[in-house]
Amino acid sequence: MVSIKDVAQLANVSIATVSRVINSPERVSEKRRTIVLDAIKQLNYHPNDIARSLQRNESHLIGVLAPDISNLFTSEIISILSSDLEEHDYSMFLAITNHNPQKETRLVNLMLQKRVSGMILLGTRRNTTENDSLLDDVARTIPTLMVDYTNNCNMYCVRINEAAGISDAVHYLYDLGHRKIAFVNGSPSLISHYYKEIGYKQTMEELRLTDMAQKYTVVVSPDYAGGARGANMLLNQSDPPTAIVTGGDTIAVGVYYGIAMNGLSIPNDISVIGFSGSAASQYTYPSMTTVDQKPAILGSLISTTLIDILNGKTDVNRNNILEPGLLIRDSCRKI
Repeated sequence: MVSIKDVAQLANVSIATVSRVINSPERVSEKRRTIVLDAIKQLNYHPNDIARSLQRNESHLIGVLAPDISNLFTSEIISILSSDLEEHDYSMFLAITNHNPQKETRLVNLMLQKRVSGMILLGTRRNTTENDSLLDDVARTIPTLMVDYTNNCNMYCVRINEAAGISDAVHYLYDLGHRKIAFVNGSPSLISHYYKEIGYKQTMEELRLTDMAQKYTVVVSPDYAGGARGANMLLNQSDPPTAIVTGGDTIAVGVYYGIAMNGLSIPNDISVIGFSGSAASQYTYPSMTTVDQKPAILGSLISTTLIDILNGKTDVNRNNILEPGLLIRDSCRKI
C-alpha cells in the first residue's frame, strides 16, 4: 500500500508538506502543490490513508524547553532554531519551565502527548536534576538533544566550553594591566554558571590572584537586576575592582546600569566583559566586549544535529563542544 512517505519521497518534499497539500492546500505554494499533487496521482495515493501515517508519530513538531526567555542568548537561539526548523518543514512547540522540575515534568509529558518528533532542552540546568531519569526515558523514545548539559545517558549534547571563555576574558584583562578582576555570576548550582566559575577561579589561581578571586566573586540572579545589584556590591567595597567579568550579557547589561547609578563610567573608571555574544551586546554604550558563544553557529548546529538524527543518520556526534571567542569592543581599557 502506498504511504504518505512514498509521496513525499517522489515529490522530494517533507511528509509535513504532503499533509498540508491534502489538508490545507492554501498554505503551500502553487509550484510545490502541483509537484505533490502530481506525485499523488502518479502513485494513486488516497488521502484518507493519511490517518494511518499520522499514527506513526510523524508530527513534524519539535518540542523546545527553555528555563526562561529573558536571557538574551536563549532568546536569540530560539529565534535561530525556529527559522532553521521551519526550513526543514518542522514546527516548534516552545514551553518555559522557569527552572521548575515539576513544571518541566508536566511539559515533557504534554509534548509526548502531542507526539513531538524530537525534543530540544535549552538553557542551563542544575548540577543534579531529579528529571534525569525521566529525560533519559524520553531519549529512548524520541531524539532528544540538550544544550549546555549532559547526563551522559541517551541524549545528544551541544555545548560551549564556558570555562575556556571566562579564562580568555580574565587573561585579556590581565594583559591590559588589571589585577583587581571581579566576577559577577549566576548560582554555580546551575551547570553553565558552575563551569564559568571554574574557569574564573582556575585562571585567577594560575595568575596568582587567588585572594582577588575570593574578594571579588559575587553570585546574583542571572538577570538585569542581579547584574545591577552585583555591580553595586562591588563598587561599594573599600577597595573596588578595576574590571568585572560577568556570567552573561544579561548580567552585564545590569552591571552597566549599576556602574552608571554609582556615578562611574565604562571603561574610564571600570572595565566590563559580558558573556554570550548576543546581538544586544553591540548596542550598549560603550559597545560591550563579550565572550562570543557564536549563537548563529550554535543554533545551526543544534537544529542540524537533530534533523540528522530524525533523518536516520547513524554517524551523528553525541557530544559537540564549541570553543568560544572574544569579541573585543569598547568596554575595556588598559591601566
